[in-house]
Amino acid sequence: MTTKNMLSDVHEKKKKLQKIAVVTSGGDAPGMNAAIRAVTRAAIAHKLKVVGIRRGYQGMIEGDFIPLKASDVSGILQLGGTMLKTARSAAFRTPEGRELAYQQLKINDIDAVVVIGGDGSFTGALEMSLEFNISFVGIPATIDQRGGSPTAKDRVNATRIGVAAVEALLDDQKSIMIGLCNEKIVQVPFNKAVKLNHSIDLNLLEIQRLMNC
Repeated sequence: MTTKNMLSDVHEKKKKLQKIAVVTSGGDAPGMNAAIRAVTRAAIAHKLKVVGIRRGYQGMIEGDFIPLKASDVSGILQLGGTMLKTARSAAFRTPEGRELAYQQLKINDIDAVVVIGGDGSFTGALEMSLEFNISFVGIPATIDQRGGSPTAKDRVNATRIGVAAVEALLDDQKSIMIGLCNEKIVQVPFNKAVKLNHSIDLNLLEIQRLMNC
């Protein structure tokens, strides 16, 4: 690597966070919309630009991005599912698919991604963050419910975690999951939250259970 390329790489790593994306992946769950709303509004409050990625990682590969303003996420707090839609992506499981996704993020000047999902979603985020210079922070979706309207506690917890996810990115954190344990915000590294065989780690399972109790 030339000196010029090394300096360019250092500059890219130190670049101030300016634009983030939020994506929902895997099965939909109560609280996803509340988390999207919290991420969007917290980011805007910190003068960041926000885009939503539709249809999960497949939408990331295809560049299915929409700009999000505070008004775009009003009225979704009590709704089940996800306004961004969600999907699984076989292509994203391949290095070639993740390369395409990264190029779409670069083209759209996205510095970091908040991914709302489960173990498979976090595994993909961990792999991509190891392959490319992009920060991911995860928000756990429930694993024992699909769709449905969120309870008041779902909405409150998802909001708290969404705000904490943005704050973590502003603190230059990456490859971590944000959750709740005993009503306190916790950060769990992806490599501890997700096992290599894509199974749910017991700590992640407990955090997800607490989100919905």
